[in-house]
Amino acid sequence: MPHVLTATGHVPDDGGEDSAVAQDCSYLLDRAGTFLQAHGRYVEATPLLERALAIKEAVYGPDHPDVATGLNNLAMVLQDLGDAAAARPLLERALVIAEAVYGPDHPDVATGLNNLATVLRDLGDAAAARSLLERALAIAEAVHGPDHPDVAIRLSNLAMVLRASGDAASARPLVERALAIAEVMHGPDHPVVATRLNNLATVLRDLGDAAAARPLLERALVIVEVVYGPDHPVVAIRLSNLATVLRDLGDAAAARPLLERALVIAEAVYGPDHPDVATGLNNLAMVLQDLGDAAAARPLLERALVIAEVVYGPDHPDVATGLNNLATVLQDLGDAAAARPLLERALAIAEAVHGPDHPDVAIRLNNLAMVLRASGDTAAARPLLERAAAIAEAVHGPDHPVVATVLNNLAILLRDVGDAGAARPLLERAVVIDEAATGLAQSYSEEIVK
Repeated sequence: MPHVLTATGHVPDDGGEDSAVAQDCSYLLDRAGTFLQAHGRYVEATPLLERALAIKEAVYGPDHPDVATGLNNLAMVLQDLGDAAAARPLLERALVIAEAVYGPDHPDVATGLNNLATVLRDLGDAAAARSLLERALAIAEAVHGPDHPDVAIRLSNLAMVLRASGDAASARPLVERALAIAEVMHGPDHPVVATRLNNLATVLRDLGDAAAARPLLERALVIVEVVYGPDHPVVAIRLSNLATVLRDLGDAAAARPLLERALVIAEAVYGPDHPDVATGLNNLAMVLQDLGDAAAARPLLERALVIAEVVYGPDHPDVATGLNNLATVLQDLGDAAAARPLLERALAIAEAVHGPDHPDVAIRLNNLAMVLRASGDTAAARPLLERAAAIAEAVHGPDHPVVATVLNNLAILLRDVGDAGAARPLLERAVVIDEAATGLAQSYSEEIVK
């Protein structure tokens, strides 16, 4: 990396008089920035990509397709840093350039629509993201036909936006179709098939069907181990996701060695301070908590939170997840007073990023309410749980395990304040839901699933 900075340091940001040298400089900066992004070094990548973009604009003018590429690359790093608001105008401008250069129905326009949609999703505007991805899918189907790999990519991305907005039911047929295309195009043992299996499994998990998700993730793991070998970072991701489903199914003991192995792989590949390492620490800590070892979980979560804040800044959704999970461990250790400000901060981040009615907000409300209850403040806890229940039912429907969790917690709170009559029907309903699907812990913690 130092040699790239040395080689490009003498070229001014306006490109100078030698356009060929300026183009080479911009290319080197762009490649170096992309490399740093791939290794989780987003802060270091940003100034390189900013400079690459400035040189492209000086050399080519503001409306060249290479400028659109530079805008796109810088926007993706800003998104990684949690600054979706700054990424949005860059991607909007890149899309305008692509449409002017190629016309409205070109595959590069579909790519621009896709990238802008992911940023809009992060900003909580799922409706706008969905319409862009539907247009991107229509372009891909018109250009390539219904069974092309690019169509499968668009289907999968649209499904993930639907899932992120809480509509896993609509996401399911899209990921099933994407999987069918991948298996026909690539055969049953291709890594792309493993990705599609993984995505379908995450949707099934969101729908409360962890039992159906498990064999898909087991198959995905076998594929990537054969293709990449046992120590590849993709293997670590598949291990983590399988472990998450095992945890949902109540088998934390089986999940633990998978997560320990995933963490070893991530640290060996990326070093100790990468966001994928933070994910591994977080997921292993949650299993240790399930196994009753909150004391061992605490330092892992503290380390994961430090990594997330350094990589993403203080207001990123992954930071909110880290705050949430550390708070639940502190609560288990009897320190509700220390847990409360972490959960209040996590709730503020979730509401700012996703808006007031997102499923992540329901999780934050639920867990903050449980800490308030443990602190004896049932009056403050009750409206949080009532709001969490309303969000969960609106997002997931009336029979989802998350709904059962929140109803159960609200019933416990009502019992605490002496209103057993109001508590009973909520508990009965929660039991019915849990009998139909594997339940979650009363004050459940959310792990990052990649």
